[in-house]
Amino acid sequence: KLFEDIISLVDAVDIELRSPIVSKVIDIAKRNKKIIIISWHDFKSTPDNRTLTDILNKAKEKGAHIVKIAAKANKAEDVNRLMEFTQKNKSKNIITIALGNIGSISRLSFPMAGSLITYSYINKPSGFGQIPLDTLQEQMRLFYPQYNNPKINESIKKSIAAYNNQLSPKQPGSKTNQPASKNLSFLGIVLFIIILLVAVGVLGVYLIKKNQNTPTM
Repeated sequence: KLFEDIISLVDAVDIELRSPIVSKVIDIAKRNKKIIIISWHDFKSTPDNRTLTDILNKAKEKGAHIVKIAAKANKAEDVNRLMEFTQKNKSKNIITIALGNIGSISRLSFPMAGSLITYSYINKPSGFGQIPLDTLQEQMRLFYPQYNNPKINESIKKSIAAYNNQLSPKQPGSKTNQPASKNLSFLGIVLFIIILLVAVGVLGVYLIKKNQNTPTM
């Protein structure tokens, strides 16, 4: 019911592959012509390559436009293997994340391997190993010169400003009702996240095309 109520407000739907309502949510997204992201999370370990491939294929068979795989990295080899898997399957529109402190580097490096989106946070992390937004932005600008595109930076600045405005204290005598304020704050956060993801996604697509056109050394 929730997905049906908000489907008109979103550009994409993200649903877990193992969710009991995955088929229903995919049907709703298809009827409304929304991008379908099918996710798979493992908070304990990184599956072997055969399992990763099986997850990717099952999600594609379900109708995913984008497949997201987030798995806990317990050692550096897990990060390296997931990065290799990403590069091998970058043409299939995937998002990969190595969770945990060891996997934090993936938030910065996996877009170069072909992962379409990376994730950050403003106030407190929502996932293991996330890097604060300000820090990640600095790193992106340093290691990905294309991220300095003025259009991308302007979009991010506007989104942050809108988000901060929603958090600012109300003036005395304000007639804004509480439910409306909460809804606007929520929409501001959603808008910021969408623009950030699109910006990084554009960067990821650019890097994929660049890598495909770069001669082997």
